[in-house]
Amino acid sequence: MAARLANKPTKAVTGAVRTRYVNENVPEVHQPYYPPAPQLDGKPKWKISYPMYTPEQCDDEVRRADSDPDFHQRKCATRDVTRWKVLMATDRFVHFLPNGPVCYDEEGLLLNGKTRFTGAAGQNKPVGFMVIRGVPRWMFRYFDTGKMRTVNDVFHIAGRSPKGQTGATVRLAMRYAETIRGTRELIGWQNWASIGDEHADVDDFLAHHGELIDWYGAADQIYRKTKLNIGALQVWRYFQEMAWRGREADQKISEFWEGLQTGAMLPLQSPALVLRDWALSTFQSKEHIRGKRELHLLLLNSMFEMFVAGDTLKKVTWAHGFNMTFPYHPNGEEVAVKNVLRALDKVPV
Repeated sequence: MAARLANKPTKAVTGAVRTRYVNENVPEVHQPYYPPAPQLDGKPKWKISYPMYTPEQCDDEVRRADSDPDFHQRKCATRDVTRWKVLMATDRFVHFLPNGPVCYDEEGLLLNGKTRFTGAAGQNKPVGFMVIRGVPRWMFRYFDTGKMRTVNDVFHIAGRSPKGQTGATVRLAMRYAETIRGTRELIGWQNWASIGDEHADVDDFLAHHGELIDWYGAADQIYRKTKLNIGALQVWRYFQEMAWRGREADQKISEFWEGLQTGAMLPLQSPALVLRDWALSTFQSKEHIRGKRELHLLLLNSMFEMFVAGDTLKKVTWAHGFNMTFPYHPNGEEVAVKNVLRALDKVPV
């Protein structure tokens, strides 16, 4: 027990530069026969500069590095190059970022940054890098071996308190907002989870839509009883409350939400009860559904519309070819979309 408590994570003391663990002893070395890492002889005599590179210069640097028979950088992945291209083309690339300097060896050969330079080579404007020259080539094997920063790390740095699935919930809301704005097709929602987002963009969206995760606790209660996705529940409630406001809307939304949570006082063919039973049975059968989070959002919209209309159904039907559904408004989806857009445009997204 004492040993476990000694390694229990604790909150860091404000202003104290200390480990987050009570036990500050150096852990036992399990690989004592590994050789120590090489080190520089004294302090480095590197030259640091902050140049702007034209697309042509970036292309030349990559070609020269690739032509060296004794040195090989990592292969460039198309997805990673595309990411840098998009950031640079949309002016979201941060010039001279000090956490990822570009390094050259003593002979002036580019050691790292090939993916960024490849992305910049296809642009029509220069990009700036922090550059370190004179780095010994043997150091390259130790580059990029640390832990990557996660979206939850970004939330924590920004002073937010993310819950479970917060990152996935925000990304679902981002895709849904794009769909409502008409910049994303209504079909293909089953592939939304494969779309990459910059952590900073996810954090910005959450900063401007903090109410999105206010329903986490209630959504978690529904999930525990029905296995409806927590993120889909939060996104549905957030957008539905923007689409339809007023006393009647609050009452219907609350009744549907409570029906999902308890299933009490509902007829057997109530949309809320049928959706609840379907989600639970699907989970128990271990059926794999691609785009489950998005599908649950689609069905929540459909079932709520039927619930308000007083309709009944015997079972849930769906297909990946279905269009993503919009929030409900008694005067039609055009009014619902207009209300959501009006609410979204009150804050920058």
